[in-house]
Amino acid sequence: MLREEGREEGKQEGLKVGKQLGLEEGLKVGKYKKEVVAIRNMTLKKVSAVDIAEFLSLSLKYVQQIQKVLKKEASIIAALAKKQLPTRIAKKMKVSVWLIEVIRDLQKDKH
Repeated sequence: MLREEGREEGKQEGLKVGKQLGLEEGLKVGKYKKEVVAIRNMTLKKVSAVDIAEFLSLSLKYVQQIQKVLKKEASIIAALAKKQLPTRIAKKMKVSVWLIEVIRDLQKDKH
């Protein structure tokens, strides 16, 4: 009986920890996606990387890194149009799956 209660207690604690980790990961992904969209939009409007970094309170190096991978956007859109999986595209182009998802979401918003 005690053993079963211990298992149930352990299971509940595991679920609680799992939910917390999932929430933290979700927040991290959401923050990244917002940053990428903001950097992309500001770059398209010819805002300098220095100004973007300052405005978004991000490091210049990070902004420049995102801008560099965003140069692959057209290739990513073409791969998505061919129904390739985001994980496959990310691996092939050496970018984050999250970036692929951001670009995919931006394409959905256009249509």
